[in-house]
Amino acid sequence: MISQDQLLQDRYVYTPILPSKKLSKIPYPSDYTDIGPLSKILRAVSSIAKKDNAMIGQALLSVLSAACQVNHQVCYFKEIGNRPISLFILTIAKSGHGKSFISSLCNQGLIDIETQMMQSYLDENRHQNKDKPGPVNPKFIVSSGTIEGILDIIQRNGHCYASIDELSVLLGGHSAKPENIMKLLGTISSLWSEGRHTEVRRSNDEPRQVQGALTFSINGQPEIVKPIFTNPVWREQGTIPRFLVCEPALLKIKRQAGEVIHTRHTRALRQFNEITQLIFQYNKHRIVMASQEAEQILTDFYNDMLLLSCSTYAEIESYALRATEQAARLAAILSIYRQYDECYPDYPKCDQLNLTENDVHAGINLMRYYLHEYQRLSSENFGIDINVLALDLFAEINNFPEKWQTNEKGAVSKTAITRNIEQLKSAKGKLRKQALQLLIEHRYLIFDNWQDGMSRKRERWLINPTIKVMKD
Repeated sequence: MISQDQLLQDRYVYTPILPSKKLSKIPYPSDYTDIGPLSKILRAVSSIAKKDNAMIGQALLSVLSAACQVNHQVCYFKEIGNRPISLFILTIAKSGHGKSFISSLCNQGLIDIETQMMQSYLDENRHQNKDKPGPVNPKFIVSSGTIEGILDIIQRNGHCYASIDELSVLLGGHSAKPENIMKLLGTISSLWSEGRHTEVRRSNDEPRQVQGALTFSINGQPEIVKPIFTNPVWREQGTIPRFLVCEPALLKIKRQAGEVIHTRHTRALRQFNEITQLIFQYNKHRIVMASQEAEQILTDFYNDMLLLSCSTYAEIESYALRATEQAARLAAILSIYRQYDECYPDYPKCDQLNLTENDVHAGINLMRYYLHEYQRLSSENFGIDINVLALDLFAEINNFPEKWQTNEKGAVSKTAITRNIEQLKSAKGKLRKQALQLLIEHRYLIFDNWQDGMSRKRERWLINPTIKVMKD
């Protein structure tokens, strides 16, 4: 027969809540088995620039996205159809860490193309009959300016490569005014999702339809990005989860006097720039089609992400749910580069490119890195550890009985929870609800039905007396 003491002891069994372990940085995928032939150019630029592979990878993917988006789409699930191939990329690094230098190395191929196109445009415009419409301005690379300027380029040319060296430029300075943030959010979110259609209203009587592709690569200093990560508008509307975000490490590699860059590295960089030009200049529309095996791998990855989105890391839910499409876009871009690299200096003749199992594995390898980096940044640098918040809430319940234990000592009434948590409509209130739910799941607070002095049924949560809390 079970004793009364044993029954009481069983009632108060709980699972300890421990502060989440801090996630450490993991290396950027750089082996051939991880990302295919892109690894060769990654090593070449790393040897030249002496910078972290993550920063170099961000720049390489930005350039490839800008080149591929012009005439390519990806079909990874047949029921979804053709999807855009453009990437949104956010690199967090302080001034002087080499962002601009690496971008200039990797962007050179597209910069040369734009320079040639602009020269032809100016020559043609100089001899143009003023009575006839002039040629279209071919400029497609933006390094600074406004979101309206980016939209003008997309409307004119059908595509734009926004390689912004400082995020604060788009937000109107370090103050990052809310109206500038909202304008940016509403525009880029629809361009990422649909790729070929968005509507922007300049005024009540002047609607504007913009169709086209946008590669959005921006660098931001930590003090600018931090408020964005903690801003519920950016996070909950799903704008930040559309970006491949990372914070590269600062490498302190010394250069040796008289150090010479190996010719194979300069040759690899030159070949990369020429391949990006070949991809950009291909004038037919092509679909990157997933094979049956590649589609199955992406399906398994989607199911994994669906489970991850239900984990206690609520801050990565929207990122995980978009991870499959991000992985497919990455795989398609790597597939295009691989097939051009194999045919170099020529280009693939077929109108349909194949997305193989290896391409998909490479895209997923990159996406798992970005998922880890996003989780690390969200839970440590820019977010709140929900476990710590739950422990703080439990201490508050114990240390301030006049606020929480209004009806009976050792118990929290439903009224107290409504007043102190559920009525809070702010982002803080939402986090406290999550913390409260965690306390209930781990039996720090134990649900109990009871009757008051007038025999009315009430609900309350007993404070687990076996858990010791430090008094303030």
